[in-house]
Amino acid sequence: MLDRLFDKRCEKKNVWKGPSPDITIRLYADGVEVDQVLLPDGLTAHTFENYPIYNVDGTEIVYTITEDEVPGYLSEVESFTVTNTFMILPPTGTSNSMALPLLGMMLALGGIGILRTRRIRK
Repeated sequence: MLDRLFDKRCEKKNVWKGPSPDITIRLYADGVEVDQVLLPDGLTAHTFENYPIYNVDGTEIVYTITEDEVPGYLSEVESFTVTNTFMILPPTGTSNSMALPLLGMMLALGGIGILRTRRIRK
């Protein structure tokens, strides 16, 4: 039987604010999911235990893992180690500025003024 230790490393460029997210790790045997584990806040290691080493035909089983997406992090899997790197996302374009709505309103009022002037001249 195979016991495989999973190790998770977390590399952060910023200090994590608040609790770490729960992480789901999936174990695959020859590309087929055979197990998954939920690592709650702060837990970074798990051992998948009691899995066979060989298929019934005698060929060795290839085990791999994946990690479900973690918002705000880039995930890299190398063998049985997952490294998460914090991604600093660019601003989304939202702001509290009233400049754009005011500009739109001024253009609309200017257009209405031009139309009224043309109608009066006719």
